[in-house]
Amino acid sequence: MSTSHDPKAPPESGELKLILPISPISSQAKRLQREAAVEAVREVLRPLEYILTGDVRFDLAWLVPGRLRYESDISPDLENITKPLIDAFCGPEGILIDDCQIKSFSSAWMDWMGHDQQVWVTIEFIDNQFVLKQNLTFIQIEGALCLPIEGHLEPRALKVWLEAYRSRIDAWSKMQDLGVHDVHIRPLLPVHRVFHRTRIHGFRVVDLDTLERETAALPPAI
Repeated sequence: MSTSHDPKAPPESGELKLILPISPISSQAKRLQREAAVEAVREVLRPLEYILTGDVRFDLAWLVPGRLRYESDISPDLENITKPLIDAFCGPEGILIDDCQIKSFSSAWMDWMGHDQQVWVTIEFIDNQFVLKQNLTFIQIEGALCLPIEGHLEPRALKVWLEAYRSRIDAWSKMQDLGVHDVHIRPLLPVHRVFHRTRIHGFRVVDLDTLERETAALPPAI
């Protein structure tokens, strides 16, 4: 499995392959064991400077000696290893915002001759649906719905960016008031995928008015 790619942007092919040099942990394991397993995964993900914002397909292959699976009772069940792994992929140190982005999932274990275990993960995604992690902020636009916005831009550029967000969000809101179905007006939003506030953990969330005031107060970049 080839895993070489640019840490600043996801592969243009729309397919990300990762090799995790870990032994999977069961969701029923002790808390400290689960936390250690999550940290091991995030050591692989942390160098990646982007986060995927759209729906994805998530495929997991667990490479483990067959004797450990067949002749031992210490190997966790396949269904019990998936949640800790997926949790490690979500949040500011992962590459997904939340597991609600996973539209399709598959898992399997494979017998291999290595002494150590590995997990191979393949994520298929829409190639232009990602943002940079640096200063990533979520704008709460209506009720509990939130949109991601990149915060690494210099103040003047960010101000223009926010003006565009404001215009498109206002148009979307007006069309909602007119009773137009969401499937027709969703393209008006600056980002096609919205997230419920309860799905956003570890990221900054503000309303658009607050972010506009903060940006206006920033000195221009030199």
